[in-house]
Amino acid sequence: MKNKIRFIILIALFIPVLTTSCGKLFTPTYPRDQIPEAIQHLCKQEYSIKEKVEVKITGKTLGVRVHFDELLTIDLKLQEKALDKLQNLLRILRRICLSTDADLDFFVIVGYEKKLGFEIVFYGYLDDLRRARAGWMSPDDYFQRLIKTMRMNTLRWGESRINKLISNIQSGDMIKVIVNNFPPGTKLSDLSPEFLKILIDLGKKNYIRWQTIDSRSVPTGSQKRLYYIEAKEHFTPKIKDAGNLQYPSDTIHKFYILVSVDDLNPIIQNIYTLETLPRQFRRLGAPEMWKEDDFYVEDFLFHQFLSTQIVQRIQSGMNKDRQIEDQGKKGLFSLKGDFVVQDRITSETQLSDPSENIYKITITPIKDSTAPIPQNLIDLALKTVKDVCNKYHFYDLGNIQLLDNKGNILLAIDKPTLFSNH
Repeated sequence: MKNKIRFIILIALFIPVLTTSCGKLFTPTYPRDQIPEAIQHLCKQEYSIKEKVEVKITGKTLGVRVHFDELLTIDLKLQEKALDKLQNLLRILRRICLSTDADLDFFVIVGYEKKLGFEIVFYGYLDDLRRARAGWMSPDDYFQRLIKTMRMNTLRWGESRINKLISNIQSGDMIKVIVNNFPPGTKLSDLSPEFLKILIDLGKKNYIRWQTIDSRSVPTGSQKRLYYIEAKEHFTPKIKDAGNLQYPSDTIHKFYILVSVDDLNPIIQNIYTLETLPRQFRRLGAPEMWKEDDFYVEDFLFHQFLSTQIVQRIQSGMNKDRQIEDQGKKGLFSLKGDFVVQDRITSETQLSDPSENIYKITITPIKDSTAPIPQNLIDLALKTVKDVCNKYHFYDLGNIQLLDNKGNILLAIDKPTLFSNH
């Protein structure tokens, strides 16, 4: 008994020595504050990646972007040289993430071609990386779990959309402004009252010209950007309408314009004045304080990762299923997944009442909105949700809903039914 007590006392005394005097044994190879410099050094010195490399950490997500002169082939496929460098970057992140004290859950790798404004993006879950490294997961399964997507750079394509908006305004055609720049189905009542006044007056003006005085922007999401525009409008009024204009010539307009880049298509979601600007955007501060940064790293949450992976796997399965392809000849289908988390306690996956949460998948025919949704696609969607949630042991949801592009529920199934055999 005495020997046991002596042993416990010895361990109690020895542990502080290890964590202080011999602290190097427990020092991470890559401390959090040294990660950006370490990644850039490894890229240049060990893998001969000479391109510009940017590194950001947001919350528990590590993001790295590499600039390429040429990233894509003429048919929008990833070039071999660029793919080799992105694979080397993945090796670097594996090395960094497994030897750091930073509390990280996800990593994002972005290959950026500035000339075209396109980005190739890979999202990864670090627990999957650890499992693959330990041999608990096959390389093929790990690759399937990586989220792979192509998107447009919001700064580059957002500016293009703003320029087209101004060009359409200068044409004097209100219908062209709405149809070319806003989401389908946008009504006049959906627009900012101040901007609506300008549109209503377009038919009363000739030789409209907008001179941009100030233009600033800030990212508000991975595919969204808020612009602040000051522009002086000059025009010649039509004689009969000279006294019925809302604003005289040479008025300086000040607007906040929210641009969303979804499905490789930049769309203006809305236009605000300072008075009508939503609260979440007011928190961004005054436009003169905004930094012109086009590298946005979103702090990924676990249910977002699962949602995106499920949609990616369904899309891949659709491409392999000839029957779905044949039934969808009128138009391919796009899918959007979304976990509707009704009661989240924290930003983690801990939910106070998982039975209230719904996973929704919206299925939209791309070319023909009246095209029927094939039963094979519905079956594939349900099977994929079940398979992915089983792989990650994620059951914090009440039911799964499949919807069409009009929001009609095609099928709803509760969790006990879907996971009856898990």
